[in-house]
Amino acid sequence: MSALLRLLGVENASAYQHRPALARWFEHNTPSAGLRVSLRANGYGVMFLSSLRPMRSTVSGLRATA
Repeated sequence: MSALLRLLGVENASAYQHRPALARWFEHNTPSAGLRVSLRANGYGVMFLSSLRPMRSTVSGLRATA
């Protein structure tokens, strides 16, 4: 995440200023799985839900027991 913000020239900007720069980047780029995790951990995942493929659930395939 910090590397992307540096690349976009907004590493020292506010989160408010990060959003437009990230939105422009997402128009032409697909984030890696690691970047998706970082975006979500830093509170930006919700902003890009439509452009992010959902990550596979770690509990998929588990069955409920009664």
